[in-house]
Amino acid sequence: MKIVKCIWAVSLGLLLFTCATSPKAPELEQANSPATKLTEAEVLAEELSLPSWTSQHLIEEGGKSYLIVTGPTSEAWSVLLKAAASKLGQAQQASALSLSKPVAPDIERKGQGWWKVEFPSAPVVVPTVPIDPSLKTEKEAADQLVAGLVITSVDSYLQASLETLRFAPGNKLRSTELFGKAFAVLGNVNLKALPATYATVTGQPFAQPFQVRVVYAVDGKETPVGSAPLRFSSKLKKNGRMTLTGQTLLTGVDGVAAFAFPPPDFSGQDEVVVVLDVNSWLEKLVALPSELQDQVRRLENLSAQKKVSMPYRIDSLSKGIPMSIAFADFDEKGGLLRKGDSLNSLVSNFSKSGFEASANNNINLALLKKDDSTVLLAWLSQGKRTGRAIFGTSTVTEVLLADKKYTVTVNGSLKVYDLGTRKLVYQQKGGKAATASDRTTAISQALQLMAADFVNVLIDALP
Repeated sequence: MKIVKCIWAVSLGLLLFTCATSPKAPELEQANSPATKLTEAEVLAEELSLPSWTSQHLIEEGGKSYLIVTGPTSEAWSVLLKAAASKLGQAQQASALSLSKPVAPDIERKGQGWWKVEFPSAPVVVPTVPIDPSLKTEKEAADQLVAGLVITSVDSYLQASLETLRFAPGNKLRSTELFGKAFAVLGNVNLKALPATYATVTGQPFAQPFQVRVVYAVDGKETPVGSAPLRFSSKLKKNGRMTLTGQTLLTGVDGVAAFAFPPPDFSGQDEVVVVLDVNSWLEKLVALPSELQDQVRRLENLSAQKKVSMPYRIDSLSKGIPMSIAFADFDEKGGLLRKGDSLNSLVSNFSKSGFEASANNNINLALLKKDDSTVLLAWLSQGKRTGRAIFGTSTVTEVLLADKKYTVTVNGSLKVYDLGTRKLVYQQKGGKAATASDRTTAISQALQLMAADFVNVLIDALP
């Protein structure tokens, strides 16, 4: 059996065979021992430019030259290898055959399949045959999944789906198949909120972070997924307004990501929503042709399904501060409405929300139209030096009669002062309209609704 020197280059998607027969080198005349063959194989490997996952050997048998190489058993690899072999030309028809075992006993099996390529002994230069780069990326994705690199595997499958289209724009079917492999992996990824009760008070951080674990579930077995990008979305107050914010965090080797909620300067109940962040993948897929854009929507929908919500409660420190309330309602002519609809609604709604609220009935309601310092003196003259004073006025601004029904519009303002520091804590303006069969009922309903709106805002706004 005569050794044939050969260079087979696989790089940048190009497959090249350049083979030539040469006289026996002196070092090849050594004993045909396993050690000698292994050393020669190492020498040949340095001269070749084959992928690291293949094993290659050159032999001459029965007057013919062969290249023995390991490689994937996929049909795509077979087609490409046969295409390369068929272009060797000359008198003999070259072929590529899948073998269950090597043809030479000294050849060690290292790959998934054995391939035998026959070619003439005369020196031949074979035209380059392009190889779809997605073949290599697809194999890497499969290996990454076996190694537990779930997110990296999904990324590689999506990358392969783009590579095959760049290689041949008509490869839409193969691209779709690679998308399917990515989605199959993602379909087994699940998000789980770690059990916890999230509650705090205004200005104080939560006792523990909001934690989510990502797992890959197959055949009833769950394994943690590291480096998974999770998007934590929550409401925060910025410039006095509630706004939705988000932060992307990666899971650790245990599959857990922890979100530290900033100390809140508001109160109320809401939830932190966590989803698998696929934005980096979506950015890659922008270049997809229009007929494949449904794959993008499929990815977005799959991400939306992979989410968890973690409810929380933030109690206001204001609930422990006594509130003394005075409020005056006036009709459209400036006359005082003595029914006290706004005052009663304020006290009732604050109390239902857990605040220490009471009506200050010893205040001359006419004073409530004066400046703030004059109004505060009315509380101080009663010996009140702690807690909060809440006061304001409202006015009926419009009364309409249509179809035997009255529609009344009211507008008002409300202020909150700290009695210890005499500083303004909060102020608010608002209005409301109501319709009823008689004028008095319409006014009462409008005033009560306006006062209820004031309380709903103050519950979350008061520090």
